[in-house]
Amino acid sequence: MSRNFLDIDVSFALKKGNPAGRGLSDSELRKSLGKIKKGMEKLTRLVDDGEVGFTSLPYYENELKKVTRIASSLRRRYRRLVVLGIGGSALGTKAVIEGLRGVRKMEEVTVFDNVDPEEFVPALEEFPPGETLFTVISKSGGTAETLAQYFLVLDLLKRRFKEGWKERVVVITDPKKGFLREVAEKEGLLSFSVPPSVGGRFSVFTPVGLFPLSFAGVRVRKLLEGARVVDGAFRTLPPEDNPVLLLAAVYRHFFSEAAKNAFVFFIYSSFLKRVGEWFCQLWGESLGKRDGSGRPVGQIPVVVTGVTDQHSQLQLYADGPDDKIYTFLRVVDRKRDRVIRGAGSDGRTSFLEGKRLGELFDSEFDATRYSLAGRGRPVVTITGGRRDEDFIGGLLYLMQCVTAIVGLSCDLNPFDQPGVEEGKILTKAMLGDASHSSRMKDLEKFRKGEGRKKVRLEL
Repeated sequence: MSRNFLDIDVSFALKKGNPAGRGLSDSELRKSLGKIKKGMEKLTRLVDDGEVGFTSLPYYENELKKVTRIASSLRRRYRRLVVLGIGGSALGTKAVIEGLRGVRKMEEVTVFDNVDPEEFVPALEEFPPGETLFTVISKSGGTAETLAQYFLVLDLLKRRFKEGWKERVVVITDPKKGFLREVAEKEGLLSFSVPPSVGGRFSVFTPVGLFPLSFAGVRVRKLLEGARVVDGAFRTLPPEDNPVLLLAAVYRHFFSEAAKNAFVFFIYSSFLKRVGEWFCQLWGESLGKRDGSGRPVGQIPVVVTGVTDQHSQLQLYADGPDDKIYTFLRVVDRKRDRVIRGAGSDGRTSFLEGKRLGELFDSEFDATRYSLAGRGRPVVTITGGRRDEDFIGGLLYLMQCVTAIVGLSCDLNPFDQPGVEEGKILTKAMLGDASHSSRMKDLEKFRKGEGRKKVRLEL
């Protein structure tokens, strides 16, 4: 089998490559690369100071051995794994498992990342408790949604297994603090640690992702090998040939100097759509901030499915406001394809005769890129060889590095999320958390204003 690959093509985002002659000039690219190198230097200092740890995860050898050994043992005892988590505790696992669907035979892993009772309660009742292992994931150990799920599962397991419930729960959380760490220590539960220097949206290569993925049967070592290849290029190649720095320079230009309001991620693979959802959190939560002067900055990440959304959104992108940057993602090697027969008898359909379905898919991929680039829209293309662990691992790590460096080069902190914390605090105040009782006055203000202008239709 030929070696897999990951291609980054920014040609249509550059003035000399864009068919309409629009995009970054050579001087603008050099300027952006200079700022990106300063962002890389900031990242290096944060890593050296122990404040940021995600760049060491591709070399996570000791933890990898432990995770794979335990997951393999548990896979022989349980038929399925249920993951309780939200945001960064869930999206990476979902992206990898769905990305390998049809490529790798996997055990059943179900991720619940919502507390909609109409979904969670009936699903919980359907799982055979004796065949199911539950993994509770929260870096802080205090995520309200995950704890609510945990207590519902705990009630079910205690009623069925008494003290035996402890064999059926795995905890992944902070190594020293938080509610879940306290529970794990007190009850003697099997647990793994999330490094304190790794934020949730950067945690897919920690036990947060490695444990459920290993249980599923994903070749997690190969996943990390893909990340290591990208990391090696990131650390050693000159800027103009460095996939991380080059991509970051282009993205930074359209984030800051020639700021676009939205980042449109066109994904031409039904199985890689979850990668887009994972990226939405990474890009939106890392870069949607207030800069040093207090000015709000950010780009709205939008996931678009090719070819489906060509028939719902492409009109907007082609003729609507030029306030977006576009990234197209695809893989070229497919497991399945089929030749179209019976279309040759009519001149209106004969162009399809003898073509493979994949040829139509690829033609639409190219035609959509060309159409947007021809209108002067900035287009980046990411191409993978095969939907395999090394490609997905390399892609996820690439986007993590790019996001971090873009943020740091713009004097943003890509590793916090102060806007999210406000919503968490208000939620707990509504539910009567005494530690946030001071916010009840704020809630009363919201409630007084709500409903002052409301229209109801009786159906």
